[in-house]
Amino acid sequence: MATTDLPGLPSIVSYVRRDYYDSLRLASVNEVELLAWYADQKLLQNPSLVYSDALNLVGDTPRSRQQYLRKFFDGKNPGESHLMIGRLVHSGFLDAVFTTNFDTLMEEGIYKVIGSAVKVAAHAETVSDILVTETCPKVIKLHGDYLFSDIRNTEEETKTITRSMHQKLRTFLSERGLIVLGYSGNDNSVMSLFEEMAYEGRFFPYGLYWLHLETSPPNGRVISFVEQSKGKLLPIQGATTFLIELASRCTGP
Repeated sequence: MATTDLPGLPSIVSYVRRDYYDSLRLASVNEVELLAWYADQKLLQNPSLVYSDALNLVGDTPRSRQQYLRKFFDGKNPGESHLMIGRLVHSGFLDAVFTTNFDTLMEEGIYKVIGSAVKVAAHAETVSDILVTETCPKVIKLHGDYLFSDIRNTEEETKTITRSMHQKLRTFLSERGLIVLGYSGNDNSVMSLFEEMAYEGRFFPYGLYWLHLETSPPNGRVISFVEQSKGKLLPIQGATTFLIELASRCTGP
């Protein structure tokens, strides 16, 4: 969701694409030839699953993928979007962030702005300690944290979230509104839960707003969910631009 000095998902996929090919000790190729090889092998061809599929090439266990991903996350700093979310937390506009990202930049960005501890839950064992009524800022990581070996980042792993994460999200959204930003709705775990809530009809009492890039309309599943929830689809130019404007309105320039 946030703009940082981290490489984006397309860049990570590019690294994986090259590293995996080189690991096979095949003939040296340029980038055009590399893409042609992957197309011929029918690998990494589905845009909605390319990140998940790339990480499957990295390793067949969460621990092996964790070790590979560390080089992209270690030593990185929060970006402007993280800091704007921190300003929104500081203003009282929001106090809970649910994220499918597994880096630590969200909590670091919030802490950098507010200067006090952020309560983080990334595992089934810790999410029960997060209470709706707490006033401290909260970050709940639905797919885990890259610092631990139980992160979920392949298609198979993200089909479900733990029962405790599932229940915590339901508890929060039965009492709160929801702004969705930087999430495409391509993984089944969160979307299935959203659809379950829409069917029951007693969630998002303060509204549902699904933001998407003007150049990237949401998929049919997202549109159906938003309509059933009586929410709103809002096109934006970019996450950082939107968050800067929202933070300025809530906290002043």
